[in-house]
Amino acid sequence: MDIRILDREKYKSKKFQVEYFTSSWYIPYSTKGDSYEVEWRKAVFGEPQKKAFDIELYPDYFPEAIALGCFAEEELVGLIEFYPESWNKRLRVTEIWVKDDFRNKGIGSELLEHAKNNAKANGFRMIVLETQSCNVNAIDFYKKNGYEIIGYDKFCYTNQDSLKHEVRLEMGIKVIENE
Repeated sequence: MDIRILDREKYKSKKFQVEYFTSSWYIPYSTKGDSYEVEWRKAVFGEPQKKAFDIELYPDYFPEAIALGCFAEEELVGLIEFYPESWNKRLRVTEIWVKDDFRNKGIGSELLEHAKNNAKANGFRMIVLETQSCNVNAIDFYKKNGYEIIGYDKFCYTNQDSLKHEVRLEMGIKVIENE
């Protein structure tokens, strides 16, 4: 596999469809009292749910984005896009995708490792990304790669996110420990 920067002019506004099936989601369970704590519990759908959306590379609102592609020969089989949040010294992964036939072969982990190397080389203290509470496979993948839940937004996409079990989760990993 060959990983290289994706040319901005060639890939700007190029869309990739993401589809996945999920049979469960994580739901925040809150406790109140003298403190406020959130625990994430897995709940099961009655039947598997299909989720689909498009990702788009190099949008105008991320002018400093960098996208890397993973190629098998000349076929694009995976990609990652990240954007510097310079004001707080974090690198944000804005997109990550691996073609269905190439999943579970280490490509996603290798792409995350490239983002980590970029973050370290440029003095970023952490990498952050978002996923949805119903994308259990993605959450498990990020956890396997050292990421943890660092926040959530119950109404990020719509006022119905909680009802649709699509709560935005922020996940992150420290790359410079003492910052």
